[in-house]
Amino acid sequence: MVVRIIFLGIYVTILPMMLPSCAEWNKEIPRTSNISAEAMIYAKNGAEVESFIVNGTMAINYIGGNKMGPPFDYVELLGGKFGFYATSRGPILREDQVNVVSELLFDRKHYTDSHLACIFTPQYALRYSSSGKRMVVFLGTGCRMINMVDENGNIVEHGTIRTKSARRLSDFLESL
Repeated sequence: MVVRIIFLGIYVTILPMMLPSCAEWNKEIPRTSNISAEAMIYAKNGAEVESFIVNGTMAINYIGGNKMGPPFDYVELLGGKFGFYATSRGPILREDQVNVVSELLFDRKHYTDSHLACIFTPQYALRYSSSGKRMVVFLGTGCRMINMVDENGNIVEHGTIRTKSARRLSDFLESL
């Protein structure tokens, strides 16, 4: 017991010295890379966009040993086994709404290369359908993180959105 307490004390003392400060994590660094070409396919005009509220626990946690599925009601599994369960379906976005969301999601000026120290737990999902293909955009407003995945759960794009852009996006989705 004494050894555990000593180990815990050393761990708590040394860990903060090994990690960058919160100020460094939260500093917004301009994004240096462009949005991937695969993700940009969906930014084109004419994409249909469906909105969802999602449970923030990855689907993989409920697949496999738990044959009954998740312990909550859901309407659809989005993004394959590494995706998330939609707990409610929102509206299909109008063209003007798609333009607002797409401008925030597909323009690199709204992203930063800095990362917050938090676990990605999305609250919203948008499913883009274009040219017979589908992509789901998971939005975690707490961490300001975005994951874009194809129908099979393969990551197409991911990143951290800037604070002001994340607020605009969150406010917009709340209003739907």
